[in-house]
Formats: sequence, C-alpha cells, structure tokens
Amino acid sequence: MFKSKTEFCFYIHLTVTTNVPESGCMKVQRVSICGADDTKNSDVDLGCSISVCLEFNSKYITYVVCKEEEMVSVNAFSVLMTAQKNQQEVEHEMVPIPQRESERLYGDVKMYNDLVNLCSDKTILFQRKNICDGEKCLVLIKNALWLLDPHHEEVVSRCELPADLNRFHGYNNYKAKKHAKPRLTVDGISSALQPLEELMLVPWLAKTEYSVLRNWIDGIICVLLKMKSYRIQMNINQKVRHGSMVPLRSPQFNTDISTIEKHMPPAITKPEYHAVERSLRVTQEYQPIDLLNFAPVDRYRRRHWLDSIQLSFPIVIYKYAHGNYLGTMVWVWRIPVKQDDRKEGETARLTAALIADVRTYATRSMRRDFLCKWNAATNVSKSLLRGMYRELTVDASAANDRHELEVDERVMQYMMNLDDPDIIYDLRKLNGNPGSTKFADFWSEMDSYFNEYEAQVQDRRQGQYLYMPVAISIADLRRQIVDRLQKAGKDVAVPSDQWIRLQFTPKNPYLKSASQYTGKFNVKFAVQRRLLRAEHEDSKFANFQYRLIKEFAVRHRELVLMVNLDDKAVVPVGEPGKPTSTGVRSHNQSITTTTTTLAALDHDFHVAGIIPSVTFIPNIPSTIVDSFFDGKVFVTCKERIFQASSPLRHATEITGILRENRYCSDGKLKQPIYLQYSDGGVDHLTTRLATQLSTLCMFIYLDLDMAVIARTCPTQSWVNLAERCMSILNLALQNVALERKKMSDDKEKLIKSRSSVRDIREVAERKQGLDIAYGESMKDVVEQVEMLFARMKLKEESLSINKPASVDTMEGLASSLKVIDATPVDVNSVQKKDLKHLQRLASFLTTHSKSSQYIYQIKKCTNPDCTYCTTSPPRSQNFQDVHWVPDPVLKRDVDGQHYTEFSEIYGQDTTDKDRPSQLSKTTNETDKTRKELLLPGKVRSFIVCGDCSKPRCIYARRKLSDRELIEVENTKEMYQYVCGNSLFPEGSVMYDTIVVRQGIQCSSIVESSYYSATTIKLMPCCIHCGGKDSLLGVDDDYIKDLKSSYAVVRPLCTICRTNGKEAIVRQPNNTNKKRKTK
Repeated sequence: MFKSKTEFCFYIHLTVTTNVPESGCMKVQRVSICGADDTKNSDVDLGCSISVCLEFNSKYITYVVCKEEEMVSVNAFSVLMTAQKNQQEVEHEMVPIPQRESERLYGDVKMYNDLVNLCSDKTILFQRKNICDGEKCLVLIKNALWLLDPHHEEVVSRCELPADLNRFHGYNNYKAKKHAKPRLTVDGISSALQPLEELMLVPWLAKTEYSVLRNWIDGIICVLLKMKSYRIQMNINQKVRHGSMVPLRSPQFNTDISTIEKHMPPAITKPEYHAVERSLRVTQEYQPIDLLNFAPVDRYRRRHWLDSIQLSFPIVIYKYAHGNYLGTMVWVWRIPVKQDDRKEGETARLTAALIADVRTYATRSMRRDFLCKWNAATNVSKSLLRGMYRELTVDASAANDRHELEVDERVMQYMMNLDDPDIIYDLRKLNGNPGSTKFADFWSEMDSYFNEYEAQVQDRRQGQYLYMPVAISIADLRRQIVDRLQKAGKDVAVPSDQWIRLQFTPKNPYLKSASQYTGKFNVKFAVQRRLLRAEHEDSKFANFQYRLIKEFAVRHRELVLMVNLDDKAVVPVGEPGKPTSTGVRSHNQSITTTTTTLAALDHDFHVAGIIPSVTFIPNIPSTIVDSFFDGKVFVTCKERIFQASSPLRHATEITGILRENRYCSDGKLKQPIYLQYSDGGVDHLTTRLATQLSTLCMFIYLDLDMAVIARTCPTQSWVNLAERCMSILNLALQNVALERKKMSDDKEKLIKSRSSVRDIREVAERKQGLDIAYGESMKDVVEQVEMLFARMKLKEESLSINKPASVDTMEGLASSLKVIDATPVDVNSVQKKDLKHLQRLASFLTTHSKSSQYIYQIKKCTNPDCTYCTTSPPRSQNFQDVHWVPDPVLKRDVDGQHYTEFSEIYGQDTTDKDRPSQLSKTTNETDKTRKELLLPGKVRSFIVCGDCSKPRCIYARRKLSDRELIEVENTKEMYQYVCGNSLFPEGSVMYDTIVVRQGIQCSSIVESSYYSATTIKLMPCCIHCGGKDSLLGVDDDYIKDLKSSYAVVRPLCTICRTNGKEAIVRQPNNTNKKRKTK
C-alpha cells in the first residue's frame, strides 16, 4: 500500500521466520507491527526478529522504506570548508573604521571620531581583518594634530596643512582645564614625526584607494619637518643670545626721535587725535606723556595711527623698541612753534631721564659671570647676589626657572623659609645686629597690646583653655599695632610680617628651625582643637539665566545697580560658660598665648546663633567677559531666634544700606534699575508672594523704574558672587569659640530645657520680656563677631558692618504698599489666596510684573491710565528700550542643548518652558537600595523643601529617640533642605538611618506615604503644591463626584484647582465591588 511517492507498505505473513529484510535499492526507515483487530501500530527495532513479534500476537508487519538517494549524508570536511569560505568572505569585506565609544566625547576622543567621519566621507575603507591598521594610522594622525592644535595659528602662518585637515583645531582646550599652554619642543615633534615616517613605508598605503590617506600623512610630515627645523634654529639663536656678554637691546641703540613739524588748524584735526591734543594743551612744553594711552588697541591700526599723527602744534615723538612681546614704548611732548624758542638741551635732558627709567634685560651669560665672580670672592649665597645684581643694574630679566624665581621672591620680599637657616642668617647679616633697637617702639607697643588682651580674655578662660585667638594672622596683628601707634601720634619703624613671627615662641621647640626664634613674646601659633556641592538638573538653565542678567546689566550699565545677597550658615553660640566652636574648619593657625590651649566644645549641641548676611555690590564691568567680583561688601549680623531672616527684613536692610552709603539721592536710588541675585533660600524664593511684595516695597520706596530679583537653582549657591565673600568671613571665624552672656536665673530657667528655636519662640510669646533679655545676652557676642568681620578686607577695602533692621523700620517699608492698595497686609505671611481680598494690588502685579521659577521682575509702564506710573513716571532715558530680562530659550538646532544668545532674544516675550525640571522625571539608585525603608509604616516626621515648600517624608526603621529628634530639628533650622538632597551629609552616622526620598524634584507631587503614614498623623495638604490652606472640602461638588467613583482622593487646594490641576485618585469603587462579588 502506497502512502506517498517514496513510501510503501508491505503486509508480510507471520509464518515467515526470517529477520526483517533490507532492500538493495530501497532503505528501510522504520518497522511497525499490529494485531488483526488493532488499528494502532507499534514501532519495533529494525534488527528485531519476527519470532519475537509472534509473542505479541501480531498479524501484520509494516515496512516504511524510501529511496536511498533521498537519505541526507553529512560530510564533516564539506562543513569545515564552507565555514572557512564564509570566514574569508567576512574578513575580506570592506568596512569603515569604527568610532570610539567613551563617556567623555571631547578632546582627543572627539578629534579621533571626527577623523573617522572624514574617512567615511572620503570612502576610505579597510578589509575587516586589517581594520587595526586603519585605526593605528588614524591614531598617529590624531597624535600629530593634537600636538599642533595649541599652536595652530603659528603653524598655519609658517606651513600649509592638507586642506581636509586644516579645520582640525580647537580640540586641545588647555585653557578650559586651567593648564599652561603646551610647549612645542623638538623632542615632541620628533616623537610624532618618526612613526609617521615609518608608516609611509607600509606597502598597503601605496594602494590607489588609500591615496587620500597617504597625501594627508605626507602633508603632516612636511609640516612637522618645517616646525622642527624652525624650533632647532630658534634654540640655536637662543643659545647665542644667552651667551652674549652685552645686552641685546639697549636704550642707547634702539631708540628713535622724530620731530613732526607739519601741523594743521585745530578745526580740521582728525577726531582720533582730539584726546591727545587736549592732553598736550593742558601740559607744559617739554613735559612727556605716554602716547600709547591714546592709541588704538589693535596693533595694525595703532601702527597706522602713529605714522599718521598730525596735531595743531609741533611735537617730538620718542620711541624705544624692547623687542619680542614687550612691544615699543612711545612718549610725546609739545615743543614751541618757533625754531628759535626750542631748547635742544631740554630734549637731551628728557631723553636721558626717560632712558634712566627704561628697564634693561641682561643676558644669562652676563648674570652668570657676575654671580661666579662675587660668589667665589665673598661666599655670599647666589640668591642674594641675584637680588643685588637686579638692584645695581636695574635688570628686569626673567629667572632661569620656576625654582629660581621662588627663591628670589622669598629673599627680596623677606619671605623666609624657617627650614633653611642659611637664608635667615644672610638676612640678619644684611639687616645688621639682630639685637638692634630699630623696632624697639613697635615691640613695646606689641607687648602692651598682649598684656591688655590677656586681661580682657580672662572671662573666656577656663583653666588652661582660651576661647578667642589674640589675632587672626600676623598681618592682622601688625595692622592692629600700627593703628594703635598712629592713634598715639607715633611714627616708628615697622618690621616685616616674617620678622614679627620670629619674635614668637616656636610651635615645636625640638625642631632645628626653633633656634631661629627669639622668644621675645610668649605667643605662638595654634589651631583650635574640637572635642552639605551637588548637581541639579536645572544647573545649566539657571546659570545661563544669570548670564542673561549680567548681559542686561552691561547693556544698561549706567542705569543699573546690581546687588548679590547671601546668608552665611548660622554661626553657633554656646550657652553661658560653654563656649562653642564656630564650626569653621581651621585651614590656618591663629596667634594665642603659650600658657593656654585653643579649645572649644563640639558645636553640634546649641540653640543660640548668629546669622551673618552678606550684601555685595559689584562694580559692573564694561563687557560681559570681565569680572564682576569687584565692589563693596556689607555684613549684617543678626541673632537667629528673634531676628530671623525674612524677605521683608532683607529688603529693609538693603534699602538702609543703599540710603546710608551714597547710593541714593533725595531718597531715590541713583540708578533707576535694581538687579538682585541671591541663593535659593526660602526668604529669596522668587515664586513666593512675600518675596515679590517685599521687592515691590523697595520698588515703590526707592522710586525704581525696574526691579529684578533672581536666584540660583538648588545646590548651586556657589554661582552667587556673595558666596565668594564667605571665605573672608570664615577667615575671621576660624579658631574662634563663642558664648552668650548669662540672663537672670528666672529667664535662664525658662529656656533651659528648650532644644530648638521654635520652642524658645513659643515660650517668648507667653512670657513677656524674654525676647528683650535674650537680645541683651547676645549683644556682646554679636559685637565681637562684628569686630572680627570689620578687620577683614576684600581687595584692600575693609568690610562694612550694617546694623539689623528694627521692627519699626520694616513696618515703615511695608507701608509703601498703601500707594497701590490701602488694604493692610502682612508682607511676611501673605499668601496668594489672600490676593482675592487685595484686588488693586493683584491687578498691579498682573500688569507690571513677570514671574518664573528663577527670576521675578517688576517694571513701570507707559500706560497713561496707570495711576502709579503717571504719578511716578520712569526716570530712565530711552525707557522704551528697556525690556524684560529674557528667559533662557533653547536653540532649535540639532542637539537642542544650547541656549540662544542675549542679543537674539532681548525684547522678545519669553517663558521658562525650556526649564529641564518642568519636563523630566528622575530616578535615584540610593532609593532603590532603601526600598524596604521608604514605606508608609516607616514615616517618622517630615521636612519642608526650601524651594517648593512641599513636605517630604522622613523615614527611619524605628521611632526616633530624643537625641535623634533634636538632630532632625537642628538640621531643619540650620540648613536649607531642597528636594533631591539627603537629610544628613554623606559620612554622617545618621546618613543611612534617618533618610528622605532622593529620587524626587520640586516638580514632583507630595509622596503618597505622606497621606498613608501609619506611625504619625500628618496634616492634610494639597498634593500638587503642599499648601495646607483653602483645601477643597468633602462637600465640594468636584470632590464629592470623585469620592463616589474612587476610594482614595488626595487633597487639592482651590488655587491648584483654579489653575486646571486635577486631584490624584486611587482604587476605583467598581473594582472593589467586583472583588467582593468574586
């Protein structure tokens, strides 16, 4: 029976007793048997005997056979040959060179990848098996271009790179890394040249398809050979110059004097020479002035300007060419018009005087001859001889190396190294007898100062411990003694800082350098013994916003006053009898007496403190590239409990500073545009209504045309210029311990058990007079800190101390709002929901202000219907050209990572829609490791973000102890928490035990754990903004409708609802019904 073309069925009688046959032309595939009544076949082995099948009562046997040629035979040799053939095809495949993958796609990696792209554009391909040859070739080309990159301008001026490679420069940005410019040496060129020359001998490079690559290498080799020969010739010339025994340039030979007789009437003198002519007219004849002060900066224009100078009177121009990068010195003076009135002798006298002031540059051979000659004759050290040579010859040549320069500076400036007794011995020998009475009056006054100070600090001493240094530094000590002498009317000789230092007691009397100290004063240096920059996704956005503000300030430089604000971290103040360290790390040593140890208590346990507020008013430069860190610093020291920082307090204190320091005229700010930049503290939030109204108070009080307040993004306070002043304050606070004065016993008893600022304020509300008594106990220590700050300087200008604003003064500034709206308002506590009762104020803010996350602006308008702006019109000239400071706007380029320049968007209506935190959702690896801790059952407390004011849950495995609660409260009071930060700094013992969720940003909603916490009862708040007021109640139709459909409806406030935000819901009710049914 046939089943297919190649399959047959045979029925064999069971009486045959032979093995299963195998056909010669057919091959059996399988054999099956079955009984007479069975319909199912059972397969048997091909070698099975039929007699065995009889035992199973089988009636039929079925052979399934197929043609033998259809059986597939597997040949191992053919498999291997096929695989080898495929491998050869893969190896001979022509592919481009792959790019390098790296986390830093800049510098040499970017240059290499750009070379790869260039090869792809030129269709330079390699066999896959030879791809390493192509990579090696590009690495050598990249190394050569990387070597030439910092010197690209010099290279292209002397040589010609291949046209395709001429654009490969700007990758080696050594300036961005703050490195010195790499030197192009002969050895460096040789190291890049040799492998390229060897590469040219490789056979595969001679192929036609690699002609472009060969031309590149040949062109680079030509450039390197030319630069090498040029450097070799320069080295030869330099050796000749160094070996010369005469100066290469001298005023006797490299000067030029020319008299310009041609003069024209003043009416037709060219405008570019008017400044020179005015300056020469007010000076006497034969009185020289520097002509380069009036010449153009560009050297080509300057040369033409000097050659074409023509004035309305005759002049003499005297030039001296220093050569090289030093340029040419040019003087000019006026001479009489008539020839008979001119004095040739006066011209000769002038040139001789000018030559005497010109520096000469001796060769190394000249200096070496002098040093060898006199060192052998006098045995004086070469460092002193070099100084003598410069003084005698007015030599201005550079030192041979950095080490020689450092030694010379130490010797000439009396900066002595105590580990080198020879230098001190030589210095003493030059000064004469160390026991001289030259500085006797100064030493006597210093001794009196130490005796007086010793008596003053007895109340701060406990046993052998002293809690205030005698002086912050030697320079500070020297300045104090000089001030005392000047007040006494004494004019005495003043020793150098290092000579004063040698009059002290050595720190370690067992060192060899201790023998150089005189021990005149029982004083030594000591360091006090002691028993949070993170990244943010808006960093680039906020920093560019600051750049736009600075460009705005430069553009309207004559109209703008810029102010930078920052509050320093709380300076701890100990309880009476328990001086506490200020917490400033001691990078430097201070001066103290030898009979005491500079010590302090651990500053972790304290309530009292001082908040120094820094106000920095910079001088706005003429260009954006110049530094803004040049100006005046004002410091306001406030007691932290009853003089806490607030938006209104900051505004009042700034207003006082501006009015008391000649920044105002007739009560109005001289510059009608006010710019303020601060960190992201809660009292500087630009989105907070209290901050906006405080700015409006200043706007009205100072009659401003425009007020702009901006802030840094979270964790980026270092961008603020006022932050740089903190290091100066830290210098004054290092090695200092503070304590407040004791109040009466009953007042001390009231606050004895109070461990937080909030607790003390609550007691003061119930007990009248406590705030006044506490202020008196802090008065002396605040004055001590003010005294320390007053001794500090920024660029040789002392810091100014400003007094804190009083309550009456703040209320006076707040009353300025009555000009807009007569309705009383508490500026510090007002919220946006209160604006519905302040309609005139709300309308003014809508029409005159602009707000975004990091900047808030108020500006007068030109609307004739505006009552305020018609009563107080803009004072700025061309006010119509003053526009809002723009928000950063991304360029619509390929990568979308760059912001549009100020000039392109100024005057346009912009928003902060490109702010990254508005769009992104972040995850945090730390939260993943703490997933068993970040649960509703582990919520122990909460902390409010200082940026968005949303509550964030604090988690811990167990209930917080009293000590842990105090630590958490102190952290809340002393530091500003921002969403995404850790609660305690890394390394703290509580860093991993008491935590907050770090994978959130200010744009994130309130955590669900806040509402479902089981260990603590937390007040309901809006899930979108964190506000606890004006929440929609259960009777609200919107909430009622949601509750009918969902089991969980998170709270929502009226403001967020008005802004179009929806409530967050969980667990639909129909789902619960289905579950119950099942």
